[in-house]
Amino acid sequence: MLWKKCDQRKPGCLKCEKGQKPCPGYRNLTDLVFRDERQRIRKKIGNEAGSSSKPRNLPINYALCLNIEDRAATFFFTHYTTTGPPFCDSYQSWLAKTYHEESPNNLVRHSIQAVGMAAISNISNAPKIVLRAKERYGQALKATNVALYDPDQATADTTLMAILLLGLFVTIMFESWNDSHAWTAHIEGATALLHLRGKGQFTRELGIQLYIQFRQQILQACMHRGVPVPPALVEITMQFEASRQGTQYNSLRPGSLAVLGFRLVNLSAAMNTQQITDANAIYRIAVDIDSDLNAWASKSSQSDRKFHEIEADASKKEDNFNGREHVYNSVWGAQVWNNWRSLMIVTNRIILNHVDKQSFENNELKEIMRFHSISVIQSLSADICISTPSLSGTPRAPSMIWPLHIVSQEELNVPNVRSWAVEQLVGIRKSMGIKQAAVLANTMG
Repeated sequence: MLWKKCDQRKPGCLKCEKGQKPCPGYRNLTDLVFRDERQRIRKKIGNEAGSSSKPRNLPINYALCLNIEDRAATFFFTHYTTTGPPFCDSYQSWLAKTYHEESPNNLVRHSIQAVGMAAISNISNAPKIVLRAKERYGQALKATNVALYDPDQATADTTLMAILLLGLFVTIMFESWNDSHAWTAHIEGATALLHLRGKGQFTRELGIQLYIQFRQQILQACMHRGVPVPPALVEITMQFEASRQGTQYNSLRPGSLAVLGFRLVNLSAAMNTQQITDANAIYRIAVDIDSDLNAWASKSSQSDRKFHEIEADASKKEDNFNGREHVYNSVWGAQVWNNWRSLMIVTNRIILNHVDKQSFENNELKEIMRFHSISVIQSLSADICISTPSLSGTPRAPSMIWPLHIVSQEELNVPNVRSWAVEQLVGIRKSMGIKQAAVLANTMG
């Protein structure tokens, strides 16, 4: 059989993979760890100074090709981990150090490899790697269950991190809504574990960061399922807000967007279960939430979270929605603003659905309210689309899935807005291997 040249594509060469040939196109995982290279460089310079200037043809050492486990880890650390707010500088190094710890039941290592293999298999369409990914997922699940039965390990950061990664694996392998039960199980397990860890987790930066990561996932899961925020999460959130670290954290921001999210999720759940049916009551609660969300935005616009919109460079206009671009102080800022926009869109949809059911007879006022909510929904949907280049191609790209899904589902949005959102979801599936994004893209009403 004629062997085609390796294309050295990252994270993996599809031709090498299918041909079962060693591939030279990958970095070693240890390249992700900073090392002192001064001695090696000095030696290299000395050798080159005493050698001939004649060019040398060095053959590629195919034996250096990484195995699938290390390729998976490399993909994970490159595409799914990040630094910068809200993460401390030590977060990524802690994760890498934990991965490298020698232990037959290293649940974090098993979980990272499962996530990386799953993503690579989806991007490269490699069924053999899918089997390996599921096998490693099973090992990670078993190791995590063992840890949960150990009083000392149950509340460890590594156990909570493993559960976060197991949930990520499910979203990557998400084929249909029939798979949502596994995702829900991991979310519920994380909620129980956060509660078990108690307020002691807020004395450490890493504990706070793990809590923040899970909190947003739990909120989105509750919104999707139409269920209220778990009392355990409410309790642990109040503990965080009252803690020294939480107080300091709050002093740097205009208020807790998560707590506002709790109120909206609980309103949606009460409507879903018909615990609240009175249109006037629903409208009043939604208007109160909308008012507080606007107050949050007003304060944020005067802080270091402010952003501004500009016309995109001519060379980038094709990659930007309507040729516009947002400039944020950080990628985290873009993510936070999109969370706010999503909450505002859902809130104003509730307001819009109940304006005409109000008991007062002032039709002109109702029309003004209706027009305002429609304008908010359409304007913020466009803002989410404009923000996508700020997050695309970064480890924070998955944070766009929920906002983009909301935009794609909103019938008030014009076709080009909805189709843009769908295209971005498909792009996340292609670049990061997250199948859940594609499933959501295919559910546009």
